[in-house]
Amino acid sequence: MKFCITGATGFIGRELVERLSVGNHQVTILTRKNTVRFPENVEILIGDLIESDCPLNLFLQDCDILFHCAGETTNSNVMRAVNVDGTKSLISVAINECSQTNRKMHWVQLSSCRVYGPPIGKIQSDRTVTEETHTHPNDEYEITKTISDNILIDACKNNEA
Repeated sequence: MKFCITGATGFIGRELVERLSVGNHQVTILTRKNTVRFPENVEILIGDLIESDCPLNLFLQDCDILFHCAGETTNSNVMRAVNVDGTKSLISVAINECSQTNRKMHWVQLSSCRVYGPPIGKIQSDRTVTEETHTHPNDEYEITKTISDNILIDACKNNEA
């Protein structure tokens, strides 16, 4: 099985790479940073989701499960480009890959609990989020992550993804 991971240098992405690389799976990551060390059996592709020369076709080639963990959390100047446009590009290439190879690809989208707005009460308050929970994004990060999630949901509803 081939796993493809964006955001492999992030908090969740890095742990995901470590765990998946110990099995007999092929793990390919797309990263902007070539200075981070990964396990030897991990294929590393250098690319940026917001650049036109990003090797998305190569990255998603023969992919079985895509973990889309990439996202800009701090620089509001590029949040929309990374979180929204980057997701759009990835969806487009994934759809193309699946239609050309007549294979299915499973997509796991890393969202953020922040798209549901701040918790009621203390920041560490427990809360339950389901598919029916309404989003209440407040800042640019939350807004762009919500848009990204909705783009993927719409592509799935339209049988594009």
